[in-house]
Amino acid sequence: MSSTYNNRFKKYYDTNIQDEDFKQKKRHSSYKSSAKTFVNRYATVDELEELTELIAKKLNDIKEG
Repeated sequence: MSSTYNNRFKKYYDTNIQDEDFKQKKRHSSYKSSAKTFVNRYATVDELEELTELIAKKLNDIKEG
């Protein structure tokens, strides 16, 4: 990553670190990124099938809820 990006992020982070919303958004972004990395790089076919079932169940629960 470029140092310009790092400097911009550090300034933004320093400004917003006390904001609970920022912490939640950062955590959400981190989890989402980790999940994508797992799916794209490391998951086996069995794990992907398990995740597919989990996602389908969650979507169904949300639609019914």
